[in-house]
Amino acid sequence: MNASFTSTNSLREDLQSTTRSSFSKEVLNTTTSIKSPSDYTFQKVISLINDKYSFDLYDRHYAEFQKVLANRELGFYVDEKDDVTFLVNYCVDIILEGEKPLEAKENCIKLLDAFVSLCFIPLRERKASDSLIKADSYLSIVNSLGKIMRLTVAIAKPIQVTVAKCLSDLIEKSFDIEYLQKAVKNSDILRDALNAIVNLTNEKEKVDTEIFLETMTVIMCLSKYSEFSEILTREGGLNILVNVLNASEFNDMIVFKVVDTLWNVVEVFPKSTLYLGDISCVTSLFNIIQEINCKGFRTKDKELRNDILILFSFLAREPENQTILKDCGLLEYLAAVSIGLDLYPDAVTVQYSLSSTSNEDFEMKKLSWTILFYLTFSDSCLPLIVELGFTLLLLETINENGTIMNKWNENQKWELKIIALKVLFMLSVRVPEEFSKEQGSRICLEVLQTTKDETILGGCYNTIMNISTTVIGSVDLFNADVIPIMLDACVDTGVSLNSRTDAIRIVSNVCSHVIESREAFKFNGGVTKSLVLLESCVKDYNQVEKDEFIFNSVDCVWSCVVGTEESEKIFIDGDGIHYLLTLLTLVNDWIKLSILGCLADFMNCSMQAVDEVLTWKGRNKENVVTYLIKLWKENESAKSVKDRFFLENMEVDPKDYDLQRKIYHVLNIIGNRIDSSALSDDDSMELVKIQHYDKLLNDKAWEDICMELEQENIRPTTPDRELISEKFKEKEERENNIASGKKDIVNEMQNRLIKEEETFYRTIIDRHSNNASTMQKPFNTSFDDRYTCKSRATAKTSTAVKNISVQAFKIIGGYVNRRAAEEEI
Repeated sequence: MNASFTSTNSLREDLQSTTRSSFSKEVLNTTTSIKSPSDYTFQKVISLINDKYSFDLYDRHYAEFQKVLANRELGFYVDEKDDVTFLVNYCVDIILEGEKPLEAKENCIKLLDAFVSLCFIPLRERKASDSLIKADSYLSIVNSLGKIMRLTVAIAKPIQVTVAKCLSDLIEKSFDIEYLQKAVKNSDILRDALNAIVNLTNEKEKVDTEIFLETMTVIMCLSKYSEFSEILTREGGLNILVNVLNASEFNDMIVFKVVDTLWNVVEVFPKSTLYLGDISCVTSLFNIIQEINCKGFRTKDKELRNDILILFSFLAREPENQTILKDCGLLEYLAAVSIGLDLYPDAVTVQYSLSSTSNEDFEMKKLSWTILFYLTFSDSCLPLIVELGFTLLLLETINENGTIMNKWNENQKWELKIIALKVLFMLSVRVPEEFSKEQGSRICLEVLQTTKDETILGGCYNTIMNISTTVIGSVDLFNADVIPIMLDACVDTGVSLNSRTDAIRIVSNVCSHVIESREAFKFNGGVTKSLVLLESCVKDYNQVEKDEFIFNSVDCVWSCVVGTEESEKIFIDGDGIHYLLTLLTLVNDWIKLSILGCLADFMNCSMQAVDEVLTWKGRNKENVVTYLIKLWKENESAKSVKDRFFLENMEVDPKDYDLQRKIYHVLNIIGNRIDSSALSDDDSMELVKIQHYDKLLNDKAWEDICMELEQENIRPTTPDRELISEKFKEKEERENNIASGKKDIVNEMQNRLIKEEETFYRTIIDRHSNNASTMQKPFNTSFDDRYTCKSRATAKTSTAVKNISVQAFKIIGGYVNRRAAEEEI
């Protein structure tokens, strides 16, 4: 249906063809006798009806309404919104009034038929300001049409089809016309249409009749609006639609419209899946699928089946619905047709027509796998799905030597492999024992080594990475010789960055879970390759997409190198410690967490690592202690972030990565080897604070405990109060010691500054004395009397250097006022 209004001429032709069957000959004859449009207004008819002498002259009312409607063949005016409402209310009241003459009721039906026909035509404007009330005028028309739709008397049924068509037309146009959309959204037309469906159902109206179909079309159009989808969901509209399904055959057109409506509701109002999960709704839809699979051979039947399966895929995502889908039998049915027919064709007992290789049947297979995948997240559904052979089927699907998927073409096989890898990614950690039993790790590695397709290759790396997160999976991978395969992939620039990242993760996970794999890592050149990775990270640190790669490279060193003496020596000799420290100055804070943790463990295991740390110089020639103190200051207000926690899907403020604990451990390991003389005074004071960080954390914990006790109005026992007092006394002593240490540093700093100032000014005085002595001796002796006199005069006027002592300079607060001293000199 067109979204925009049609031209006036075409609408006039449609109106004439529509209304000639509805208007009586008297209406057409009246049209030819009209002299002036102003002679026929609704107000004249309304006055006639309201007059106490003519209120029951129904024939006259009918005749006058005929004249007015005949004069509106080009459509109603915008300012007639109250008049059309009066017309509809007048006709409906007479039709529903039992004592009114039958002829009057029939005439009112004719008037309503004419009114509905005119509603297809756009409203006309008399003046510019009419555009401001268009929405209200259309709201009156839509509500009037809804009132007609509610009529249940038999004589009204012929016009209700036209009413439904008119409403569907207006609703479709409303998606592109703002004022019409406002009118539709503010109307009660959805409730009117649902009421009409209920009335038709109660009257045993067949669902394949035109009136049923057109009324359902109105609901389907309205369901595209989220507001109406919510009303449909919350006010029991879905149950009405389910009742329609129960009264239908699978091949009835009404079923297609109901399913399309449910589609719209789920799409625009996602919460509806919780309401659709009702057992009656699920059972009704499931019965249609079974019926189609037995009797539906048409393409559109299979498309309907697939549409219902898509609805089930939405329902299966909600944990609240998963048990219902199992209890109604859908799980076992889908397992039978999508797993059993491939693995155990002779054991399948469900009634199912022969599956073809058509696109529709292929789509059903994919949708069945998708639904089963979502159901595996339910602890009650997972054992049954595994028992029915889902894991085995998926592994056979990706297996290059498998024969189960031979009936599908190459493109279809490729799609099934992609889906299988995605499902296996999850099953490898949900049912690791079953996955190991079916040789899942070996099959995935074989696919990775044989395939050339980038998408399948990426899926294999991703799945193997997830396998390696479990102990049993890591053992299987180690036995399948995964270490050399992944090490080669790590440094292969021909492999995508994501796949290389996954390969590094796999190596790290396997080395973490299987101690023996560290020897395989060293034997296959893992340490050298990790150095290559770190070197490349230093060069390309500014690429955002490499953050994850850098993080995993550091984690690989932490998991595979640290703790193995020979690997540590190779790594340190290859400047690995310097690479880590350089990366520390370049990367984001969440990666710094991992680097600092790796360095702390490295230094705990190897004194050679401590020596390397102390010899490192940054790009600004700063040593490691100075840099760590600076990093500590920058991270002063950070919140705590869990150690070694990969923040892939979290948005965290850059200031909220708590690096201070890691910095404390690194500096604590260096300990007495810190050269305090190389630190500035500010850094020395900050170092005192860092060295007491563990005690400060303990004090903070006791403060939090006391605060929580106070908030809960809990009075500690006597032993507890004594313990708390003791802790706070220790805290006070510690603070005094820290303050005393800082005071000593400040005093030492002031004394040093005074000595430096004295040395500075003594240097100035000595330099000035030397210059003055040099100036007293002429540089050149001339026999020119004038020059001689001038030299002597100069000698007489020049004076020796003043005997100025440092004590004569102005001293403020223990510091020499350098500017005053220089001016005096």
